[in-house]
Amino acid sequence: MLCFFLFFFGFFFFFFQAEDGIRDVAVTGVQTCSSDLLSLLSRMIFSTVHSLEENNGKIEAPLVLATRHGELELSIDLIHSEISEAPFSPAKFSMSVHNSPVGLLSIHSKNKLPNTAISAGKKSLEMGLYEATAMLSEHERCLLIYADQELAEVYKEYKDDSDIPTCLVILLDKKAPMADISFEPTNTSQVLQFIEQAIDKLSSEAN
Repeated sequence: MLCFFLFFFGFFFFFFQAEDGIRDVAVTGVQTCSSDLLSLLSRMIFSTVHSLEENNGKIEAPLVLATRHGELELSIDLIHSEISEAPFSPAKFSMSVHNSPVGLLSIHSKNKLPNTAISAGKKSLEMGLYEATAMLSEHERCLLIYADQELAEVYKEYKDDSDIPTCLVILLDKKAPMADISFEPTNTSQVLQFIEQAIDKLSSEAN
């Protein structure tokens, strides 16, 4: 069991049930021409962060993105383009790198504070929490984003964890009450373990 002692102010999450639903997500505050260029993963992230800001106001904080597979779908498209000798998309290539969603988010929000991206297999959320907690040594708050899409069909046989399209956004704040979050080595994903414990903590505080 791994236990974290966190200051977290609030969190927001979405489970996107179908790819079509992700494509239809309205990305508020982004110009239509720019929004159309966003990948599915970036649309999930922009939409969920916007939902958190609707409840807590504009967030000025360092950004940490934890994602196991990142922009894998774009990378697969680029590989297929190369194999078929189809025209190569420079825009798709620039957005296929692992940290592109958090980079685009920082540009859109004019956030000049540090941002980073992490991938650590089934422990990606756990390692993201390590990084975000470390950020609190130099900053008052940090926004941790965990996001992943459904695995592409070509990789389905290697799936070893839930691949429901998910985006979880956690705002860590030094001024918030401390909460302990633990991860057990079970078949339940770390995202679900976190959400269950966070809801329990917030419910107990409310009572």
